Amino acid sequence: MGIRAVKRGAIRLLGPLGANAVLRRSTRRSPRILMYHRFSEDPAARTVCAKTFATHLDQIERRFDVMSLSAFYRVWREQGEPPANAAVITVDDGYLDFADIAWPMLEARGLPATLFVSTRFADGDFWLWPDKLEYALFTSEAMELRLEERRFPLADVAQRWQCFDALCAWFTRIDDEQKHRLIKMMLDDLAVTMPDQPTADFQAIGWQQLRALADAGVDIGGHTRTHPVLSRLETTALDEEIAGCKTEIEARIGRDIHTFCYPNGQPEDINQAVRDAVQRAGFDCAVSAYFRHDVLADRFEIKRYSASEHVEQFQKNLDGVEYLSSVLNQRFGI
Repeated sequence: MGIRAVKRGAIRLLGPLGANAVLRRSTRRSPRILMYHRFSEDPAARTVCAKTFATHLDQIERRFDVMSLSAFYRVWREQGEPPANAAVITVDDGYLDFADIAWPMLEARGLPATLFVSTRFADGDFWLWPDKLEYALFTSEAMELRLEERRFPLADVAQRWQCFDALCAWFTRIDDEQKHRLIKMMLDDLAVTMPDQPTADFQAIGWQQLRALADAGVDIGGHTRTHPVLSRLETTALDEEIAGCKTEIEARIGRDIHTFCYPNGQPEDINQAVRDAVQRAGFDCAVSAYFRHDVLADRFEIKRYSASEHVEQFQKNLDGVEYLSSVLNQRFGI
């Protein structure tokens, strides 16, 4: 039997043998740091709907000690080891749907969360670039997008989402200037004029409401000013995005912030220059947007589990199955 088959068989046996509880216990010092972005009342693309989020919270609340990222870091630093059975709910970007949908559900249960804010987005007149892509692709009547030498069919909803995914993958690998040039070309080709402010579907939480959320106990963290891929920036621009973000948030909400979240957050987006800029800005720790079992190996690149509508995968994350899979992958290359 091959190594991959052994891995699949071992993981499948966890549930039937009742070993999930054993696995959770053996991974109790590895926190479940969960990453969310958007929420919706009913199922919708790029969101976690309210019903699914409630299911997530039921499982988290029953099995873990839920902490904000700032509180988790303080305990970790003071004790010299991470607290056992900890879960941290983090939410990126600062969309209004966090305040309207997710926070009332969290507050009703007395559960904390950490919200990472992009400051220009919070100003209310700035579009996050992935939202520009979505808005353009789903308002245009064009049946094809022509961008440089590439062609993307847009005949139906599925093809438009495939195009969205392909463009996101492409645009995260290029510098900011080129990305914005291509977005302008895309808008011209699709004959789409962007509104000056994000429409209701893409609206951010404003500063007044962010202050109220902070007063209610939401742990606010930094997520840059304009949400660029940081590894594509020079030192001066890095400091403007990272230190500038920290300064702006603290001035607007009237309290210090301690945690940071990397836009896009993949390994190639977090080089030493980026980590140095985060530390130079005075943040205590920072989170990525990918998972690996060495969650806390670097306090400036803490790994997170992605939370989505995929309930089975979410359960694997909580049980430690994804942790085991990562360990096996590192040790045996599977």
